[in-house]
Amino acid sequence: MTPVLLPSLGEGIEAGVVVSVLISVGEHIEENQSILEIETDKVTMEVPSNIAGKVLKIYAVEGEEMNVGATMIEMETFAATESNATVLEEDLLAIDTSKKEAPKAIEKVVSALGDEHEVRWIAERTISQEHHSQRSTPRARKLARQLNIETTDIRSQSGVIVKQDVITHVHNQSHASPAISPGVDVPDFSKLGPIRIEKMSGIMKATAANMAKSWRDIPHAWLTENADITALESERKAINIEHDLRISTTIFIVKAMTKALEKFPIFNASIDMQSQTIIYKEYVNIGIAVDSPNGLYVPVLRDADKKSLSHLSTDLKELSAKAMTRKLTLPDLEGANFTISNLGSIGTNSIFPLVMPNQVAILGVARYQLIAHKKQLPLTIAFDHRIINGADAARFLKFVASLLENPSKILV
Repeated sequence: MTPVLLPSLGEGIEAGVVVSVLISVGEHIEENQSILEIETDKVTMEVPSNIAGKVLKIYAVEGEEMNVGATMIEMETFAATESNATVLEEDLLAIDTSKKEAPKAIEKVVSALGDEHEVRWIAERTISQEHHSQRSTPRARKLARQLNIETTDIRSQSGVIVKQDVITHVHNQSHASPAISPGVDVPDFSKLGPIRIEKMSGIMKATAANMAKSWRDIPHAWLTENADITALESERKAINIEHDLRISTTIFIVKAMTKALEKFPIFNASIDMQSQTIIYKEYVNIGIAVDSPNGLYVPVLRDADKKSLSHLSTDLKELSAKAMTRKLTLPDLEGANFTISNLGSIGTNSIFPLVMPNQVAILGVARYQLIAHKKQLPLTIAFDHRIINGADAARFLKFVASLLENPSKILV
């Protein structure tokens, strides 16, 4: 029997809820045929099988949550060939090696890959000692590479590292790692009065995890500034009337942000603490927080610096519509360099947002206030104080405000 594991569902997504099972026991399915429909905190998607064969057992249950790397189904296939082994090994990319169940999940895939004696024999004759301090089979090296493990850290009883040695290494690591605290114990509130308990939705779980990671890993700082958008609002309305458009204030803010990110590239970067490097991005993808009945989504306006106001407006309307109907895809949600959270339409007077993981800053926008006949827009920049100092943040925010106060500079 060959297990088919739930593959990676996207960056930061560890599980999904099975919406529907699209196959049945005894059915012969083709490679890449959809077998499940999975709902994650971000999207609903169909999951295909990576191999062809006959369905022997289905582990996925509609309405239940399934972790990435779990066995969806078991199939009867032909004996694993080298090409089939390569396909099966790709399933291992979905396994989180920090979890205690990782060794068992890995072993299920490895069991379908056949005897390693022949591979070991080949390895002893083909492995270059120049590039490897100790001998290991090609499959063992590939598995270690996929799991981001150095073969030099793996012990072998036979002198040649095989797949089982990699699995044992992962098993030892997972048991040695401290368990993650589930959080503070919650008292029994039912003793005090009637209560109602509801499970957190996928988007709520993702938001909680991302915000906890942001607060834990990023030393935050905030600065605020008011921008007089009186002229911008007049210009915006004139453009909309002249060209029969419905461009929002948010789109002007996006366009101003593209110019600010070009002038201050550190705000369009990511920090890699492991390698102690700063990754500067030469493209501008801006995430826009969108409120929906299903929760908060942050779809991405790609190459925002290269698009016109009307193009950006069209893109944002399409993404917002998809958010409302839960039709966003993973590409719609991944790859933002900088995020804008505009709560002005809701009516809040100020906002102090948290920086998204893998970004270094976020702009919070509140409702404009009419002061002395001028429309003053409250802006807040939250930034990662590890690589951005207060002076740079102040200059950045001042520059954004100056663009919004002079719309002709945005339109250039």
